[in-house]
Amino acid sequence: MNMARSTVTHYGRVPSALLRAEVTDPEVHVGKNLFGATSDLEVFKHQIPRFNIVNAIVIPESTYELRLSDGRTERSCLWRVDEATGNVVYTKELMRGEERFEEINPRSPLLNSNKHFLELLKLENKKRAGFMFYFAPVLHPKLDIQWDIEQFLNDDITVGIKMHGISGHYVPKDVPGWVVRLAKRYDVPFIIHTDFIGDPLAGAVEGAAKMMLRRQPISEDMANLRRANRPLKWARWVIDNGVAAYLAHGIRLDSDAARIVNHEESIIVGTGPDYSINSEKERLFIKDRDYLTCLFEMLDPKRIAFSSDFAWNWFDASNMANLDWGMKRRVIAAGMARGLSDDEIRAVLSANSVRFFGL
Repeated sequence: MNMARSTVTHYGRVPSALLRAEVTDPEVHVGKNLFGATSDLEVFKHQIPRFNIVNAIVIPESTYELRLSDGRTERSCLWRVDEATGNVVYTKELMRGEERFEEINPRSPLLNSNKHFLELLKLENKKRAGFMFYFAPVLHPKLDIQWDIEQFLNDDITVGIKMHGISGHYVPKDVPGWVVRLAKRYDVPFIIHTDFIGDPLAGAVEGAAKMMLRRQPISEDMANLRRANRPLKWARWVIDNGVAAYLAHGIRLDSDAARIVNHEESIIVGTGPDYSINSEKERLFIKDRDYLTCLFEMLDPKRIAFSSDFAWNWFDASNMANLDWGMKRRVIAAGMARGLSDDEIRAVLSANSVRFFGL
């Protein structure tokens, strides 16, 4: 059963001129995630002409498997909670044939992937005109040192720093001061995953969703981690530290965060992946209405940025290879329903991100 069908607004027709409008996608992932999507850049590239994408910011997966140049396979950065101590333990695995080496609490666990995909994007940018891949390295604030990220900020195509508190098991207070100082020195914004979890068996969560969650309960640690990555907490962190940030996933329809965002030039909010977000109502603050409709009602259109969140834009978590590509039409329709002008909708599709990231 498709859990999103009963809660997604059935939008009407949208003008073909807006469907042809330029798109900047500020949240595109690349790499094989160990617990979710395989973000194959070749798949995304097929959508570039269809969506009229002119810019994309590419982010390596933050928990990944990567084949290294020496023939080994690296799996990094995994975490688990030690049952005896309650402490979080991070691991990186290196494998070749039957050989396997595990490093506990590794330094610079994301460096190889960041380097690999930066070079890949540079090669891709030489192949075509009228389109540009930009880059945002993934940061692990508990395990990285300053040079792990600073070396990428010296590159012309780097325009942001990604932080994913769920994949890395951290919260705003875990981000050290050197990270803030580095972002200010290079004048780059953060791209920040936001999360939330409510009571999956309460409120307006659909019946099928309740059944699924009973079968697949999350741990208390994960629930607490999601709540600690609440959009409001990250919005306050941005303001308190005087930095700029793109907050992902529609700030989970957190109205308290929206009140901050609407008065701050330093924050912008991504829309994607709207279809799958709309099917995971327990991870939204507003559970009984269409996600995009609420997002456009909550936020000043200057604060909204279209994004695909490729390749997490799946129809159903049970088959992450089956991707949804209807997001441009839905974003346009939601903007029209809100009464936005064509120029405002075009800004959501591209200009807001171009301005914010300085593309």
